[in-house]
Amino acid sequence: MDTSSGDVDSDNVRVCAKCGGQTKYYAKGLCRPCYDAQPGRRAIQREWYKKFMTQTGSAAYQRAKSKKSRLRRHYGLTLAEYNALGELQSWCCGICSIHRSQLKRDLCVDHDHITGKIRALLCHSCNGAIGFISDDPIRAMRIIDYLELYKGEGND
Repeated sequence: MDTSSGDVDSDNVRVCAKCGGQTKYYAKGLCRPCYDAQPGRRAIQREWYKKFMTQTGSAAYQRAKSKKSRLRRHYGLTLAEYNALGELQSWCCGICSIHRSQLKRDLCVDHDHITGKIRALLCHSCNGAIGFISDDPIRAMRIIDYLELYKGEGND
């Protein structure tokens, strides 16, 4: 079998037409390292990315567009309704009152998993805590009792 042309051998592995190494086929009869090493390959990728971003908008625009569709898909909320809820809460977490400017992530939409009703916007930590206790107020009270019981005790 002629292995210099990128033919497939018995193990379904191709021989790279440039370096002759046996590897999984990538494109144009070349292995991935040889394909990427072609002159001008990175420049072509950069040009494609610039063209893509000018056609679809900036990265910030893409994040906003993604958030808008996620709000609609998961919670039935428009971006305007999310913003109105944020304004109503002064852009603070509904539990710990930390302002969104102090957070790495934006405020999460907290909702009842049974009814789907939206309750408030929460920081990621508070939203996660509610998720970990499975929205159970009794479990939340037990956690409070536990913390009060051991309040001020050191680990000496």
